[in-house]
Amino acid sequence: MTSSCNSFRLLLLAITATLAVGTPALPASAPRVCSVFAQGPEIFPDILANEEAPSSMVLRIYNLSNLIQRRVQQAVTTEAENILSDSAPEARRQTLVGILIEEKMKPEAEALGAIIKKHMDPAWDRKKQHVVADEMGNLAILGSMKQHQWISGFLELQNRQDLSVEVHVEVFDLNANDPKTAAFLGDKPRLRSPDAESFSIRALALPGAELVSSPKLLLYPSTEANLTIGNQVAYISDWKLETVLPGPVQIADPIVDTLQTGLYLDVSAYIFSQDKIDLKLGYSQSELLRMETVEMVLAPNRKVVHLNRPVTKNRSIQTKLVIPDGGQVLLPVATEEDGQTTVLVVTARVIHMKKDILAGDQEEGK
Repeated sequence: MTSSCNSFRLLLLAITATLAVGTPALPASAPRVCSVFAQGPEIFPDILANEEAPSSMVLRIYNLSNLIQRRVQQAVTTEAENILSDSAPEARRQTLVGILIEEKMKPEAEALGAIIKKHMDPAWDRKKQHVVADEMGNLAILGSMKQHQWISGFLELQNRQDLSVEVHVEVFDLNANDPKTAAFLGDKPRLRSPDAESFSIRALALPGAELVSSPKLLLYPSTEANLTIGNQVAYISDWKLETVLPGPVQIADPIVDTLQTGLYLDVSAYIFSQDKIDLKLGYSQSELLRMETVEMVLAPNRKVVHLNRPVTKNRSIQTKLVIPDGGQVLLPVATEEDGQTTVLVVTARVIHMKKDILAGDQEEGK
């Protein structure tokens, strides 16, 4: 094993010497390169030039292209549809989707590398270890054998088709001026284990509490899902003068904008162990309070027209969470001057597709 690793190290040195001018020489105690799962060790020359890395470290290159493609497929398909017209040929649409996926390979691999560094067991050592991504969706990781075992298990969880993550987001409006509500919001911790009393039940029992919405999202590990619940309101935001021939005659032409109201939810999830979930959650809600009318005079004919100015109440939060399987977290979003407070209760659990579907069928059969 040692001789094969040494041979590969010499080959790697030859490649990096031709492609990376000025790359430091490989120290005598350099890490071994015993496992390469993708092409291109020449694109990671700096990793092996790390003099802080002990010889017990191993460089492995993980190909994440299939995982990344599955993660971004829905988003880039929607993006392509927004760019192209409805009459665009399907072949052109598929070509654009492919280009957009390629553009996302490196940033998505880097994001996955950040998740791995955050949760790795044994813990990550930023002085001695490296994670580097390339344009092809490869992730080169310099770490110990135990860390690579953890990484392999983590990536296997993300690729499993029989697992999914259910994310339940309950939006409550509470009265923070009420003493019981104030005590509830001041409780610590705001992370509830699966066997503790539900935040949702406690919130609903508070005076004046209102459950505004309660959407659920079901997504595969390492994928992203979003949901919009609301309305589009059209309004005249401005006017412009158009010259019409013959004449010439100037006419006032309204400019119509659209306001999106309601709730928007964006969620991505990773299962990084059998009982913990890493969530990235984006929530925003816009409420139209009123539409104000403004009068304006158009030059040069001094024509009087009216336009609209929407007055809205907006609430939003962007956060990253680590939730135990079946656990909950309480997230205050915003408090108004009158004491009205919007809070989210987020519940996440791992769904074992075959087992849970079978259990549901058995319940229906009783």
